[in-house]
Order: sequence, then C-alpha cells, then structure tokens
Amino acid sequence: MASAKDVVGKIVMVVVLGAAGLSVYNVTSDNTAVVKAARLAMACPSEAECQLSRYDRRPWEQRFEIFSRGQGKVVRCAPEYLLLGAYKCRVTDERAAPPNVVR
Repeated sequence: MASAKDVVGKIVMVVVLGAAGLSVYNVTSDNTAVVKAARLAMACPSEAECQLSRYDRRPWEQRFEIFSRGQGKVVRCAPEYLLLGAYKCRVTDERAAPPNVVR
C-alpha cells in the first residue's frame, strides 16, 4: 500500500508537469485572438491604423507595443487565472517606441 508521502509526491509531480505543459502551450500557441483583444483594448479603428511594433510572450502574460495616431502604448494581456482562462487586456502608462526604431 502506498504511503501518504508517496501519494503527495505524485500529486505534486502531476501539478508541476501540468503547469509546465500549460506554460509551453501559452507561449507557443496561436495568439491571434489575444492580438485582437489587445487592439480592442487600445481602441483601434482598424488594423491599418494600429501597428503592432513589438511583442513579448511569457507563460503568464503577453505584452504588446502598439503604435497608433502618433503615439505608442503598451498593452498587457494576461489569462484570468494564473495560467488558465480567457485573456484580459489593459493599456498601461508605459510608452512604446514607433515601429522599426532601434532601441
């Protein structure tokens, strides 16, 4: 019969492997819907008027720099829960550089 220590160890292993799998999925999956949500948060009238200049994908957040109407803003999108759920986007006070500009 398995001891309580063995059962707890197996549960921890399953949780850690599940979190690692979700992290890889969040970074490598198609993020078209997240990009659209970021543009909606920025209130872009069309894709042509809001240019995505840079983005960064992490397991717990995606960060977009969007340049529109002469100004650039940073939009951060994160899942509702730590690694799960629909992405919610918010415009931050950070300024974004125009597209095709070397930092």
